[in-house]
Amino acid sequence: MDDLPPDSFEDSLESFFALESFFAREFIRLRDGLVGRSVAENDAHAVARCAFLNRVQLHPAFQEVCTRFDEETGVAAALRRAAASMDTLATTFRLPHRGYLKRFFEEHLSPDGVLSVTIDIDDEEQAEIVRDRIERIIRELGQNLKDVFAAFASPRVERLTSDLIHLVRDVWRLPYPWLALQLFEVWLYGRLAWLLGAKLSIRVWHEPEEPPAPPLRFVFQTDPARETSVEAYLRFCREAAAVLQQLENQRLPAGKRRNNEVLERYVDWFYRHRILGESIRHISRTDEADRKEVKDGIREAERILGLTCYTFPLGEIG
Repeated sequence: MDDLPPDSFEDSLESFFALESFFAREFIRLRDGLVGRSVAENDAHAVARCAFLNRVQLHPAFQEVCTRFDEETGVAAALRRAAASMDTLATTFRLPHRGYLKRFFEEHLSPDGVLSVTIDIDDEEQAEIVRDRIERIIRELGQNLKDVFAAFASPRVERLTSDLIHLVRDVWRLPYPWLALQLFEVWLYGRLAWLLGAKLSIRVWHEPEEPPAPPLRFVFQTDPARETSVEAYLRFCREAAAVLQQLENQRLPAGKRRNNEVLERYVDWFYRHRILGESIRHISRTDEADRKEVKDGIREAERILGLTCYTFPLGEIG
């Protein structure tokens, strides 16, 4: 059997690829809002943020907030229905699991929107049954994916943001609005990863903004008695150099790059001490580290994680 007509599944495939495209975008790019004294410090913040997110996303309190929200708002039900449709489709196409569907569609979908699938079936009547079944499953998948989009776009999703702010600010007593925002992204992308049969990988990097072009104008009179063109050009060079030097002075120095492994170790200590409640003595003993090193490492991780313009006011924490 082959050449399923596009009008039976075109919308469904469009929804599927829209979901895939949304999931595949770059994850977290830090371009502004950082207040490190050097580019290296801002880069260190990106490394520390990623390491901290990778630990916090596994915390039972975060998992409980997300699971409760999923069940109460119907997000979980919409995801389960879409996953069931994708599993059935993957089984019908004899794929190992639903994570292979994207590649399968890309390999079998022609430029004019015709999906060509070949399944060896001797009985023509049985082939028609399978054909109808595939069309029905793909239509169901399209509707279920639309339900997933609707669930994620629901105004009730704002409640999850409030719950995560409460968790970060009032339960963990951390002054980091960015943590609440990016835990929300972890929730969203984690659900999409599960649905698509993909692996969720958090990537964070710092990309400094280039300064704007200076507003330089070159104006001169062609009257040699007042200023020759050469004199005007030299004047312009002096004026431009002053402006460019001022911009250069505002540029962050490169700074000394940090050892990422050491920084991630500090973040681990900070997480265990501040979030899990482990004592410095216990961390020092289990990690075979000097207590002063643990204290200094926790303090440094807290400083690096706090290199942002945006923090919760101290009066709001706790």
